[in-house]
Amino acid sequence: KGVMKAIGEIKDFFQSDPLGKSWLK
Repeated sequence: KGVMKAIGEIKDFFQSDPLGKSWLK
């Protein structure tokens, strides 16, 4: 029920963190 919000926060965290993009790959 708060999944979409959590995903949004995680994506925002990854986009603002270079290492996050490395993890997405």
